[in-house]
Amino acid sequence: MCEIDKIIDRHKSIIRRIVTRRLSSNCENDKTREVEDICQDIYLAICKNYHTLNDKSKLGAWIVNITKNCINSFYRKRYTSEKYMNKLKFERPSSVLSPNQIDYIWNTDVKAIMKKMIEKLSEEHREVLRLFYFEELSVSTIASRLGIE
Repeated sequence: MCEIDKIIDRHKSIIRRIVTRRLSSNCENDKTREVEDICQDIYLAICKNYHTLNDKSKLGAWIVNITKNCINSFYRKRYTSEKYMNKLKFERPSSVLSPNQIDYIWNTDVKAIMKKMIEKLSEEHREVLRLFYFEELSVSTIASRLGIE
C-alpha cells in the first residue's frame, strides 16, 4: 500500500463523518449516494494534490480543508443545476420540436437513412425491416406473411 493510500485509509472515517454532517438531504438513499460521491471527490483531490503539501505535520488540517472545499463544490454544482432545471421548467427551449416537425423529420431524413442502411443487409433481414418500418405491419402479420412461427 502506497503512502497516499495509507493516508486516505487512516482519514476515511473522519472524512465520511464531516461529509455526512454537512450534507443535508431529504432522502436517505440520495444522501448515502451523495456522501459516497463527495468522498470519492475528496480522495481524488488528495491523490492529485498531495505533492503540493509542504508541511506533512499539517496533513489533518489540509485534508479537512480539501473536504470543506469538495462539499462547497458539491453545493455549488447542485445550486447551479437546480437553478438551470427550474429555468427549463418555465421556458420552452426553441430547440424543442413540435409533433408535426418530428413526423416530418421521421418521414424524410430518418426513413432515407434507414433505407440506405437496410440495403446493406441480407434479403431476409431487409424484408423484415421493410415490412415493419415502411409498411408498418405488426410483428405477427410479418411472421405469418413470411411463414415464420
